[in-house]
Amino acid sequence: EYFLDDNTSDFYENNMLTQNKKYENCKYKNKGMIKYLDFSAYNIYRNKIQRGFTGESEIINAYGMLINNRNKWFFKDDSTFSYNAILDYGNYRAILRSNGEIDSIFRGSLSGKLSYKYPLWIKKNVDQEINDSYKFSPIVINQGISLNSTSSIGNFIYSDGSSQAAIGLNIGPNISLGEFKKKFFDFTQVNIKYNKNFKTGSSPFSFDNISDSANISLSIDQQLFGPLVLNYSSYLDLDKDSSNHRKFVNPRYSLNFSRRAYALGAYFIPESEIIGVKLQIFNFGYKGLSDKF
Repeated sequence: EYFLDDNTSDFYENNMLTQNKKYENCKYKNKGMIKYLDFSAYNIYRNKIQRGFTGESEIINAYGMLINNRNKWFFKDDSTFSYNAILDYGNYRAILRSNGEIDSIFRGSLSGKLSYKYPLWIKKNVDQEINDSYKFSPIVINQGISLNSTSSIGNFIYSDGSSQAAIGLNIGPNISLGEFKKKFFDFTQVNIKYNKNFKTGSSPFSFDNISDSANISLSIDQQLFGPLVLNYSSYLDLDKDSSNHRKFVNPRYSLNFSRRAYALGAYFIPESEIIGVKLQIFNFGYKGLSDKF
C-alpha cells in the first residue's frame, strides 16, 4: 500500500545498496533497465499493517488476486527512475472505522507509483567487487547523498458502496556514509522525507484509510560495533489541527545484527507497546560457490 507506510528504514532495502552490475557496453544515457510482471494470489491471517505516521493496524484475514507491473531504469548519471502499477481484488476482514466491529468487505483497487532518485554527490573509486572484507553486508553500499521523490496515485472501491481516491507526494534527501567493513562506526544512513496525501472519500476499514495529514519522516541507521546497527525512526506532525503539531510521533527503535548472509533484528514501538523480531536471509539468487570467511 503506497499511502500507508510513509517511510521505513532503508537499511535492508535496495535504496541504499547497489548490486554488482557493469554497464560498459550500454548505450548513451540509459545504463540498463529491469522489467517484471507479477501475478500472485494471497491469503492473509492476522497481518499487522505498519501505517507509518498513523501507527499500526491489523487485517484479521484476507484473500485475493494481484497483478504488479514493475519497471526501473538506470542512467549514466547514476539517477534511477521507476514505476509500479498494481491491480488488486480481494476480500478483507478487518476492524471497521465506524463502530470498531469486525466485518468482511470486498475491495478492488488500482494504484501506481512513480519514483525518481537523483544523486547530489557520489563517493568515487568505490570497489564494486564483493570480497572477504564484506562480513556485515550482502552487497556493496552506495555511498553518497541523493534526492528522492515519489508520486503515488490510487483508487479504492468497496462492496459496501464506499470508495476513496488519493494522490501522494514524498520528497527528501538520503545520506549514506561508510563502507560497513570496519568494526566501529563505519556506516551511517539518514533518510528524511516530506510526505503529503490529497484524498477524497474514506475506507470503511481502519487499516487502509488514507491519512491526508502532512508530516516529515526521519530514519537514522548507525553501526555501533561489528554487525550491530541501531535504527531510530519517527514522524514530525505538521497538521495544524493536531494536538501533536510540531511534535515527533510514533517513534520506533530497532537493533539489528547484520551479517553477509542474513540479518536478525529486534524492534520496539513505545506508543503501541509492541516488541517484535525480524529475520532476513540474503543472496537466494547467488549461483556461485565462495570460500568460507
